Amino acid sequence: MIRALGVRILTNTAGCHSVAEAVLTARIARELFATDWIKLEVIGNHDTLQPDVFGPVEAARILVSEGFEVFPYTSVLPDRRQRRVDCPAGTPRRQAGAVAHQGSSGD
Repeated sequence: MIRALGVRILTNTAGCHSVAEAVLTARIARELFATDWIKLEVIGNHDTLQPDVFGPVEAARILVSEGFEVFPYTSVLPDRRQRRVDCPAGTPRRQAGAVAHQGSSGD
């Protein structure tokens, strides 16, 4: 049904608590939705659900090497490390939402 709509899906790793979970989730999403786009998030604090600062860098390095186009989602991301793995300089919450909704009937 989603493919019939002709929209591009931005899958994400929300709810992942480790690099391994995020990478596995991205791989499954790629297989299910036939997309290389992934909004990458790794939870760092289990109580506050604040994003991990360094986990996304490690996960992005793996995913970029596998051909993913990674959109990191975090409160703070070490900019130099992020550039080394060829990711955009952060995905602002509004921008990520806009990408996820492009092509929907409401736009």
